Formats: sequence, C-alpha cells, structure tokens
Amino acid sequence: MPISTVQDSWTITLPKENRFLLESSYKDGSFICEFNVDDEFDSDLTLLVTDNNNEVSINNILVRPIMNDCLGNYYNITSNVLGGKNTVMASGGDRPVFCLVGDFKVTANQGYRGFDDRQVQTRYDFTVKNTGMDSENNMIRCGYPFCRDYVSAKKVIYIEENINKPQIKLDCSCSAVIEVFFDNESLGFVYEGSETLPLPSIAAEERHLIEIHCYPSAFNAFGRHRSLFGDSENSSGLNLTYGDSQDLKFTLWKIPRDIELIQEF
Repeated sequence: MPISTVQDSWTITLPKENRFLLESSYKDGSFICEFNVDDEFDSDLTLLVTDNNNEVSINNILVRPIMNDCLGNYYNITSNVLGGKNTVMASGGDRPVFCLVGDFKVTANQGYRGFDDRQVQTRYDFTVKNTGMDSENNMIRCGYPFCRDYVSAKKVIYIEENINKPQIKLDCSCSAVIEVFFDNESLGFVYEGSETLPLPSIAAEERHLIEIHCYPSAFNAFGRHRSLFGDSENSSGLNLTYGDSQDLKFTLWKIPRDIELIQEF
C-alpha cells in the first residue's frame, strides 16, 4: 500500500567525468577525427587514444601522452583546443578509438528525436560546452549521451505516521541500475523488474535523506551507436539485423522524478 510521503525535489550532482566518443576516417595514412568546441568553453580537456603505437597531433601540433593505462594513452589537449572545429590526426598504428574525457557536456546541435520507447536518436553533430543542467532529469539532453559514470541525486523525505516495514520503490525504466542510500547507508541496487528495496522502520515526523546513484546503459558509453536498431536488447519486436545508419542511437537515461514508499504487510 502506498504511503503518503512529503519529499523535496532532487538535488543533483552531475557525473564527475564525461566522455565523448569521436568518429574517425582514414586518409593518406592517418586516422582523422574532428570535434567542435564552444567559444566559451574553459575547462581542461583530455584525449584518450586506445592504440599506443600512434603519433598524435591536435590542430597540426604534435602532442605527447601524459599517462597511459589499459585503455591507451591520455593527452592533455587543453592548450591546443580552439573555439570551433578541431582536428585530431593519428598515424603509425592500428585504427584507434578516440575519446574526449573531462568535465564538460556534449550538446546535440540538431536535438534528439524519439526512436522507440527506450531510445532517442540524433545526427553526429555535437559541440563540447561547459557543464550545466539543460533538463530537469534527462541526462542525455543535459549533455551526457556517451557518459559511463553515474549521476547522483539527493532529497529529504518526511512521513507523518509510524511505518514498521516500509519499502522504497523507484522507476528504473530509464536507468540501467540505481544504487539507493538511506541516511548515507547503501541499501543495495534496483533495476527494471526489481524496483523495490526494504527500508528500516520509520517513526512519525522523522526526516530522512534518500540518495540515488543512477547508472547509464553501457551501450551509451561503448556503442554501437550507428546500428540500425541501436541497443537491440531494448528494441523488442524489431528485427535484430545490423547495419549502418545516419543517426546515432542512445538508450534513455533519466533520474526518476519521485520516489514511492510502500507499506509491506
């Protein structure tokens, strides 16, 4: 049975790190990719190149890696980036994956259109901008279509009656998984098909802090964004034949608007 609950709006903390997968082409012995940066952008920017054998330049200036890990080499390109179009070239190795890493948002210049009930689509036409909330709860439209980190949201709840066996329920239809915290203690994870968790007993007129960590689909972080049907696991009823599309697909990623408390009997 639902419990009458007074709750604040969410206080949102954006992901600590964003990513932007760059598409590349091959020409005259080099792999080339381009990306646009807003004129007002003023944050640090790192380029990840997955093939360690490449010689890498940004806007015709050779850059050296500042670190590497199992994914590849990282280049600090902050001082090399210009407002407008920027060009990355890599030569001397196998085809790498290029990815921008940092504290930024990625704006779809042509906006997003619905694809099915679980995905949106847009053209490969993005601009890197300073972070900021462009939507109340939609992380794709907020500029995190390629992100793999979670977004955090907190709110205070208030109940006017004693509840001995409460449960918390969250809409998980637009997150891969959500970790739930009650007064800073993790309760576990919820996901679509298993959207409730037990809470400790709550006394009347107590105020409690609820925090959630909403994780995006791995499909958004790693692709294959140009496949005809996007994340085919979430495209029920569609033919699973793969192919290339002019549009990039992304699985929806939203913070639930409210929580629901339920009395267990």
